[in-house]
Amino acid sequence: MSNASQYKAMMDEVHASADLIGKVKGIPMEKTKKRGVALRLATAACAGLDLIKKEIAASGTRQVSKGRIILATVEGDIHDIGKNIVKVVLENYGYDVLDLGRDVPVQTVVDAAVENDVYLIGLSALMTTTVPAMKATIEALREAGHPCKIMVGGAVMTPEYAEEIGADYSSKDAQGAVAIAKEVLG
Repeated sequence: MSNASQYKAMMDEVHASADLIGKVKGIPMEKTKKRGVALRLATAACAGLDLIKKEIAASGTRQVSKGRIILATVEGDIHDIGKNIVKVVLENYGYDVLDLGRDVPVQTVVDAAVENDVYLIGLSALMTTTVPAMKATIEALREAGHPCKIMVGGAVMTPEYAEEIGADYSSKDAQGAVAIAKEVLG
């Protein structure tokens, strides 16, 4: 099986697991085996995709980027499986993603946006207790004067709350993030 066909097969698994996660989103993980299986599948698929991407890069095949995006799980939050799925799907659509990880301090996001000249920032928060860090990150990006658009997502995020904290966009899933990227970056 070629790298390209392996990559496509694994992307199909990522999409399937993301759909399954979305269907059982409101159910605590310990209450459903499907949610746990979906999360493990997504984690494994993301790891496998990383290996395939390394092989493709080593072969000298180069993909033209449609634009660069920063993704970060905000300070105080360590839940990053959703962000990781968004990253993989965005990369599959040709975007270059700078993943800052989880529990990312506000200033780290601002510095990365300015230093790397990135115009689309994606912030993730799973817990209601970490949404204030998302708001602080948005405020810091605005105060820095960097002309970027900010999309937010996560289990606790609604379009209304996203607007309230100053985000330009909100997305409930990876496909929504792709639509936002296409609108902002082409």
